[in-house]
Amino acid sequence: MRNALFLCLFSLIACGGDSGTGPDGVTFPGIPLAVRSQFCIRGNMTPPTTANGSIGAADCSDGLVWAELERYETWRVRVKATTKVTFSLESPVPDVDNYLYLYKVGDLNNVFGTLQLIAEDDDSGPDFNATLTRLLSQDTEYWIVVAVYDESDFGAYTLQMPVG
Repeated sequence: MRNALFLCLFSLIACGGDSGTGPDGVTFPGIPLAVRSQFCIRGNMTPPTTANGSIGAADCSDGLVWAELERYETWRVRVKATTKVTFSLESPVPDVDNYLYLYKVGDLNNVFGTLQLIAEDDDSGPDFNATLTRLLSQDTEYWIVVAVYDESDFGAYTLQMPVG
């Protein structure tokens, strides 16, 4: 239920995103502007890589799902070949409770009809940090959502994506 509500409210936010070619020649197809704005796309990532970001009061919010206000950012992920990828989220801020949600997107022109939650994690990593590992397929669009549980859990984060 929580994930279904999250997806429904996730679409109410306006942010940004991009298309193009990532490392190793991995192509990121263009995304319709409405989809980019609805899903708060921050950028494209091809593992192995690391992204540094920061979640703050101006970031995306779904504030109606949980009693605490959750903020988040979304990254597009594609792999050159089918491979196992670990998503490891770390915050240098003590006691920040972060989350990871991994979605598979079947059709960028019909995201709501094809968006599938395939993994989520809360505290598998050390110190309230999230970590998850999944086999990702070539030529498939994935979105990794970096989120925090509480409105006071603001600050920098590092999202690492090693392969293997």
